[in-house]
Amino acid sequence: MRETLSSLLLTSQNYMVDASTTSSTALSDTKTFAKKEINNVCRLIYAKFKDYKVQKQQTASTVASQQYYHFMPDFLRLESATVTVGGVAYPLQVVDSMENWKKLNEVDFTGNIFPQFIFPRRDDFGIWPIPASVNTITLDYNYMLKDLVNEDYTDGTVAVTNNSATITGTSTTWTAGMAGRWFKSNDDGDWYRLGTFTSTTSMALESVFEGSTDTSSTYIIGDSPEIPSETHQYIPWAVAAAFL
Repeated sequence: MRETLSSLLLTSQNYMVDASTTSSTALSDTKTFAKKEINNVCRLIYAKFKDYKVQKQQTASTVASQQYYHFMPDFLRLESATVTVGGVAYPLQVVDSMENWKKLNEVDFTGNIFPQFIFPRRDDFGIWPIPASVNTITLDYNYMLKDLVNEDYTDGTVAVTNNSATITGTSTTWTAGMAGRWFKSNDDGDWYRLGTFTSTTSMALESVFEGSTDTSSTYIIGDSPEIPSETHQYIPWAVAAAFL
């Protein structure tokens, strides 16, 4: 069952038998403590599930005569990369050692060329041959988990339509920052990731709504851990254990 930051906080505080005041250690109020520990536990679970991958795709443009480019801020591990030339996406071969990378760079290429190899480092990546013109590079990578910081938004009601990705709010003040969070119509129960923001009363899901059409439903928009939903129920127990 998927949980959000708000539901995890509530369950954690219930286990700690301290609704909202201060902790017995007087180090911080329980809500501040629980928020921090929830994110710590999420990262720990993610680290344990080595085969569980949270992937993302991002594009960047090469610059003529520039070899190195910074990774995205949430970059964790490269899965694959392509360079698009003439509408065709060519796979880049990953170089896995500094020795091999240096050997490649001993070869001098000139003329109208495009990259064929990529060398990931800690904070950036190199491409070879060095591009002579602008090309599009697409990276598929595992990304670092972001801290859960936003509690549930539930103001107003929402209209959802079967087989449509658009959701329409009434008495809502949705924001662009909600894109990427999770959405659930309480009359349906399934979770969907939010895609694009259109206005304070209109957003789109990343996939179409598969439930029944509903013109006025209560709903939840919330931050949810990007780890297997089956593990969400264990997070409050770990938070309560750290508190005690």
